[in-house]
Amino acid sequence: MACRLRVLVGVLSVMLVTAVPALAQEAGESVEATGVLQYAGSNGGYDYYTINDEATGESYTLRSDSVDLGSYLDQRVDISGTLVVEEIPTSAGEAQSVYIEVDSVEPAGSPDPRVTVTFELTVEGEPPAGTVFVGLLGGEPVPQELTDPDGDGVYTYSTSLMPASAGEPGTPARIAQGEGPLQSGPAGPYLAGPITTIKDFGLVTLDEDATLSATVSFEESQGGTTPETTTSGPDGPGDPKTGADINEDGSVDEADGEVAASISDSAREAEKASGEPTLPTTGGAVLLPLIAGLLLTAGGLLLARRATR
Repeated sequence: MACRLRVLVGVLSVMLVTAVPALAQEAGESVEATGVLQYAGSNGGYDYYTINDEATGESYTLRSDSVDLGSYLDQRVDISGTLVVEEIPTSAGEAQSVYIEVDSVEPAGSPDPRVTVTFELTVEGEPPAGTVFVGLLGGEPVPQELTDPDGDGVYTYSTSLMPASAGEPGTPARIAQGEGPLQSGPAGPYLAGPITTIKDFGLVTLDEDATLSATVSFEESQGGTTPETTTSGPDGPGDPKTGADINEDGSVDEADGEVAASISDSAREAEKASGEPTLPTTGGAVLLPLIAGLLLTAGGLLLARRATR
C-alpha cells in the first residue's frame, strides 16, 4: 500500500510540475512536440509518460486512449495531441492535472548531426561586370558561388558537413572574387582566371553552425568600378603593415600613395623646366658635399707637407 501511494504521489508530482508551462496554453489546444519518450508511472488505470520538447524546452506529461505509448519507450518521437486540464481532489483542496492526450506518434529518428556553414558577403557599390564572388572551404577547395537572389547586396552560400571532432585542426576558409562564369570540371566548378581573396578566415573550427561574414566596397573610377581592396591576408583585406606616413595624418593608407605620386610628378615638371636632370632618391644629392669635403681635406694635407719641407 505504501509503495502504491509513493507511485501515485510521484505521478501526480510529474503531472503538476509539467502543468506549469502547459498552463500557458488553453485546454483543447493542439500540441506538437519532439523528444525522447520516458515513462512517468501509472495512476487511475492509466500509464503516463513525459517528453521534453526539443524546440521549446518545455516538458509535457502524456497519456493516450488510442496509441500504445509504451511501444515507443526511450525512443525519439514526434507526438501530437490535445491539451487536457482535469481537476484532482486532494487533502488541500482541488488541484489541476494537465497532460497531453496523444492521438499520433511517429518515430523521429536521430537528429541531423551535421553543421551548416554559411558564407555571407556584403557588397557596397556596383561590382564590375562579370565579377563572381565565391566561398572556398577546405585544403583543396572547390569554389562555390555566392548569390544575391533578392538584390539586397548580400551574397550568400550555405553548405552542410559533419562537425569537427575534438582536437581536430580547423578548416581553411575564405571569400574571394574573380571573373565569371564558373566553369565545370571533373573535380567540380572552377574559375578559369585568377581569383583575389577578399577575406581569409584562417583555420575555422566547425563544431557548430557558423556564418563567415565579410564586406567589400567598390568605388567609382575611370572606366568603371574597382574594389577598394584587391589583396588580403590572415588579417583581412587591405592590411597595410608597411609604408610611410607621407601626409602625416597618423595612418599609412592610400592617401599617402597619392601624396607620393604628386611629389614625383612635381619633381619631373621641375626637371623639364630647368633642363637639369633630377637626381634619383638614392642619396646622390648627399654625395656632392661629401666629395667636396674630401677634396678640401686632401688639399690641406698637401699644403701642410710642403710647408714642413
